[in-house]
Amino acid sequence: MKLTTQLRPSQRPQTANGFSLIELLIVVGIIGVITGIAIPNYIAFSDKSILRSTQSDLAALSLALENDYQKKLQYPIYNLADTNAIMDSIGKWKPSSERFRYYIESNANGYTIGAEMPTEQGNLSSCHLSLQDNGTQELSSCDKYAPDGKWI
Repeated sequence: MKLTTQLRPSQRPQTANGFSLIELLIVVGIIGVITGIAIPNYIAFSDKSILRSTQSDLAALSLALENDYQKKLQYPIYNLADTNAIMDSIGKWKPSSERFRYYIESNANGYTIGAEMPTEQGNLSSCHLSLQDNGTQELSSCDKYAPDGKWI
């Protein structure tokens, strides 16, 4: 005859449920490494998209000035350094981003339009883009994204 003894619940061997501290630390470390790689790439992507939308805004503003030139055979005369004043003067032009400050300097024979990032705005601080009536495009103080000074 075989005797079997049953253990009471308090006498049963304990099995580990859950994760150990080492396993949790490894997971947190992996998440930290992934975050450390992803965030700078996301910021760079975001900054480049802001620059590209600003370039599109300048191109649209240039087209508005060229349209006036086609109608009157001279450029409108502006000396505006405020985005809101430009929006009031040009009509349908509206920038896609409020981050840059736009300006127009024009006379009957030509123009220079541009956008400047205020100095307190992170990675794009003091970034300056300009476009002239002859098609000259300049990008300055944005060396991280355009080291050669050309539009991206």
